[in-house]
Amino acid sequence: MLGGGNPLGGSNPVGVGQFLNTIGDFAYAYSGLWEASTTQQTVLKFDTGAYMFKGILQMNGPVDDDNPSQINIAAAEFLIDGQRICIIANGSGDNGPFDVTQEIIIPAFSTVEVKVVSNGNESDRFGSVIMTGRIYA
Repeated sequence: MLGGGNPLGGSNPVGVGQFLNTIGDFAYAYSGLWEASTTQQTVLKFDTGAYMFKGILQMNGPVDDDNPSQINIAAAEFLIDGQRICIIANGSGDNGPFDVTQEIIIPAFSTVEVKVVSNGNESDRFGSVIMTGRIYA
């Protein structure tokens, strides 16, 4: 989806999960919060338009919303047109960063998908995926 404003209408100004939102040449996508799960789940999926996107993919690993010392290790798989481009994973404690980023370029007229999986099933631990960057015609 190319365009600014609220693509979903109603009270959702960020278009969680299904759109690459644009404001001028800036673009962003938010997954919203997802529960930690050992079953892989799609958290972002959208088609790009007649523009290239250059930016950052960030995964914030699952954290307990009532006890932030309780976290899960998670991985995010980034796909373009069904092809696996990269997998980013967070660590925990001394095992590495909790939030991880990857620079990405997405060609015009592409289908983008981000899938996540965690090392445990925790209904009270939530992660998120965020994409921010610029579009170029």
